[in-house]
Amino acid sequence: MVAYGTEKPQAYRPRLVDERLQRLLSTFGAVEIRGTKWCGKSWAALAFGESVVHLDDPNVKALAEADPALALQGARPHVVCFSQQLNLGFHD
Repeated sequence: MVAYGTEKPQAYRPRLVDERLQRLLSTFGAVEIRGTKWCGKSWAALAFGESVVHLDDPNVKALAEADPALALQGARPHVVCFSQQLNLGFHD
């Protein structure tokens, strides 16, 4: 049985990936969810989250750039949510 977090969107519908996400979150300290635009990445992440920070907000992004540790504060599992267009300086 899947145990969801307090940040789960009210209209969330269970997904095939939910059990795997739960297993990965219990094994690793972080899980990256990648996929095409509008496929449900953010909602799937939020479904397991106990806290969230949205880096799409320019004020929050500026704070996180000044002190990256701020983006990681909150109850775990903590969701760091940002759009694919946001350039955070990471490279493939």
